[in-house]
Amino acid sequence: MSRVAQVRLGGCLFEAIVDSRRKLTITKNGELVARGKWKGARIVDCSAVLVADDADGAATAELYSALDSALERAPARSGKRTRSSATSKIEPAEKNARIDDDSSDFDAIDFGGPRPDQEEPDLKVTIRHRSDDLEWTVEENGILREACKGLPATTTASVRTENCPKIERWSHSLVSEVGASAVEEAATRDLQLVESIGEKLYEATPQLFKDVYWKLAKSGGPLTIQLVCDEPFVPWEFIRPVMSPYLRHPPLILNHAIARISPKYNGFPRRRIPAGDICIVAPKYGKRNGPYRGLPRAQQEVAQIVKSFSARHIPPTRRDVVRFLENNTKADVRVVHFAGHGDFGHGSSDAAKIFLNNRGDSLMALEIGRDEIRLGFDCRTFVMLNSCYGATQTSVPISPGGWPGAFLRQGFGGFLGPLKSVGDEAAMRFATAFYSESLGGNVTIAMALLNARRALAGKFGDVLIYLFHGDVMSRFE
Repeated sequence: MSRVAQVRLGGCLFEAIVDSRRKLTITKNGELVARGKWKGARIVDCSAVLVADDADGAATAELYSALDSALERAPARSGKRTRSSATSKIEPAEKNARIDDDSSDFDAIDFGGPRPDQEEPDLKVTIRHRSDDLEWTVEENGILREACKGLPATTTASVRTENCPKIERWSHSLVSEVGASAVEEAATRDLQLVESIGEKLYEATPQLFKDVYWKLAKSGGPLTIQLVCDEPFVPWEFIRPVMSPYLRHPPLILNHAIARISPKYNGFPRRRIPAGDICIVAPKYGKRNGPYRGLPRAQQEVAQIVKSFSARHIPPTRRDVVRFLENNTKADVRVVHFAGHGDFGHGSSDAAKIFLNNRGDSLMALEIGRDEIRLGFDCRTFVMLNSCYGATQTSVPISPGGWPGAFLRQGFGGFLGPLKSVGDEAAMRFATAFYSESLGGNVTIAMALLNARRALAGKFGDVLIYLFHGDVMSRFE
């Protein structure tokens, strides 16, 4: 069985062909330009620059993403494509064939445009480092642009990073304070701290973002916002829009459905997480011996998920967890839920660990990138990492860089985790509320997270630091 898909870009016809062994061939106007593999959710081992004058490879990366999306939607079909051995040229489709015709054997999408069967986010904000500047690109949903008159004609603006000095280190140090207080009304303090961080971040945004946001906000109801960021350390989700002392909004993370993704993986996570098992890795650690205390609330969390969603346990040993992630059993897995102790990995986010027991077993973020880790490619599995600390343990900041990138690189459908370790009761309440919303209701993952945050933020400030890495429009089937 093979798949064939086409994408037009700049007057050129790109055609991707995958054979029964998942070998990929890409042609440009009928000429062979690249080879690689297609692993069912992502084009890999294919690094040729396909777009002319694409110095940083961004346009080529988006083209690969478009081809991958078209391949995924293309029906598998039997038969062989003909190829001339003398010229190594794959014969192009018939010149007069209409790519978008329903009777065509080919499946295609327009480069950069929405899929015809899927809704687009209300607002897409791309933030990239350009020398000493942060370049912001703000794109609104076409329907909203028609409805909201007076939006700026331009979509790109830059701000000098010196306007928000050492912003990464500054925000990282302040985020570590969220959830750290044991005083009464700690949740109120945490919310006020996030609001303060958010107002400073809002000041650092370009006027373009401010203008577009306030225009779209008039449409009423939560917006769906997709962040595309090439740095993992600034929580732009905390942005708190303030127009005047009399007109201010809550932080984006408490007011809108929001998700972030690195430009490297933009377009790779899928909008539909297929049905399958919910699998839990939840070490018990033991009550006394060993460096890690038991997490009774985490066990309650696991028991509730098992009861409500018929989840199954994965033995918390390194051997069993690695075999599971390699998908040696070929099972359909919808969600992987980790509930346990974690460590930041000082010096490198790739060295971040989750501890599986008190015998020294652990799993490092870097190890998720092995080619043998097939679960994400096979099932588009969603991952939740609930990293906790016990009553006698201090919180350990957790970079969002290592784990999200590791899982998304291997084809997983999305990643949810906190910016730092959280209290085990907050982790338990947030996980059960999120799964009840996302698995039990007809809402997107980002909207389920918004509802869970709103329900719990008054009691647990920790819920404010869970960030969703993936497609803001994705949902569970």
